[in-house]
Amino acid sequence: MKQNLIPALICILYISTVACENICENMCKNTADTITITIDTVKKFLREDKLQEAIDLCKKAIEQDPNNALIYLLLGCAHAKRKAHQKAMKNYLAALKINKNLHAAWHNLALTLRKNELIDEAIYCYKKALELKPNDENYHFGLAQALLALGDWQEGWKEMDLGRISTLRCFKNRIEDPSQIAGKTIFIPKSWGLGDWIQFGPPYAKKLKEYGAKEIIIQVYKPLVKLLSSCKYFDKITADQRVTAHYDATVGLWSLPRVFSTTDTNMPLTPKDFPYLHADPSLVYKWGEKLKHDKNFKIGICWSGSGTLGEKDILLEKFAPIANIPGVTLYSLQKSRQCEQLQHVNFKVVDFGKELDENHGSFMDTAAIMKNLDLVITVDTSVAHLAGALNVPVWVFIIFGPDWRWLLDREDTPWYPSMRLFRAKKHNDWDNIINNMKTELKKVINNS
Repeated sequence: MKQNLIPALICILYISTVACENICENMCKNTADTITITIDTVKKFLREDKLQEAIDLCKKAIEQDPNNALIYLLLGCAHAKRKAHQKAMKNYLAALKINKNLHAAWHNLALTLRKNELIDEAIYCYKKALELKPNDENYHFGLAQALLALGDWQEGWKEMDLGRISTLRCFKNRIEDPSQIAGKTIFIPKSWGLGDWIQFGPPYAKKLKEYGAKEIIIQVYKPLVKLLSSCKYFDKITADQRVTAHYDATVGLWSLPRVFSTTDTNMPLTPKDFPYLHADPSLVYKWGEKLKHDKNFKIGICWSGSGTLGEKDILLEKFAPIANIPGVTLYSLQKSRQCEQLQHVNFKVVDFGKELDENHGSFMDTAAIMKNLDLVITVDTSVAHLAGALNVPVWVFIIFGPDWRWLLDREDTPWYPSMRLFRAKKHNDWDNIINNMKTELKKVINNS
């Protein structure tokens, strides 16, 4: 049961009587020398991920100075990095009880609330932080994510732009609405991540062309150049840091949903527009020949989005219940150091090794392999977006307190018709998701 924290948060406004200092540095100036040294040391521990040392030092400092809001803020940060969300919130609230004007505490509390799917409460706290520091882009971006997760599209996209306003102000002839598009060569500069470009780039390029854009030039990360070349809506694609081509106007990738008033009922594409990216036909044939001997239900899996395990990632060993379903073959679509986990599981996973995306360009073999599979199961990473763009059936692990784009409490997504979301009901709820997938997979195989 989600507890409504807003009444408690409002009470803080009446309990606190401490005047606002500008920010952490100003607070340090008015603190005893020993506490100042402690604060600097705690910050150092947090940067170095020495979390227990940071927690121990904060507790000692609180014994010396129980009315120092910054110490409680830092203690909350240490607990948050440990994913001890309740302890983090308790300390952020303690900091705000001492100083209701500590905007960083409001922001950090908002972030922790959002990660626990207490979205209304998070929005309240983000707004409190912005009352105290109206031009903070991180605070606007956090509010955008909370609003979008809740389905408040109009305000969410507006806040998304405010979260990047310093970059937007540097754009030449910035596109603000569709009336400014016709007849122009439009430049979309590099921003966000690989998955974001797969999700937003081609669909909104199509919208730009529908509104009369003459040409679309995009600047992207090098691994995406070849893949995005399969999209007919881009006229020029570059990974160069300096763009020399002439263009008339600029628009940020993150601004395009606002420009076109995107909502879950007004998406840039309809199901008939999928797939909007395409695998190389010669590679599809090549991998089809290699896999045609396998008459099992073929599933491509990806369990990590980066070289280190993050909150969206799982351990490969968790896939055992799926691997043990009769008539199933697992194929690894994993890159990065996490491939080492293949050596430590007691079930079979076909590993393509260096054949995967080494010779033909990033994502190119992966895309072709996907077109020869029955299903892709992946964590929330670029592999999920690629499968969705290719219109390949894909099941995605969605963490508790997910990324804004996946909204809340639904199994489908308006962004990709071939995608199904399997949501965690609590933090690190991977076993329940795997068991749900196993149940659903048996139904699919029995009906195939």
